[in-house]
Amino acid sequence: AARGNGPALPYVAEFSSWLEQRLASHDDDAIVGYREQAPSAARAHPTEEHFLPLLIALGAAGPAALAEKVYDATEGAALAMDAYRFRQAA
Repeated sequence: AARGNGPALPYVAEFSSWLEQRLASHDDDAIVGYREQAPSAARAHPTEEHFLPLLIALGAAGPAALAEKVYDATEGAALAMDAYRFRQAA
């Protein structure tokens, strides 16, 4: 879903999709190395303070946790507001 100025800009959508896929496949190494591996990482996250809490939550959840996207929106076409929660597999 998009709010604000229409759909997400291509680089925003690419980064968001990349992250969702890596979380689903438990590719923690890629997520930690997102600055080098994710498409448009530096543009999507020019500074890391908004991305690092995801890494903390991911580590605290443990290797078997499932990532569930609980909020999917873009503000002003350039700011992904995606939110995830981590839960243990049933």
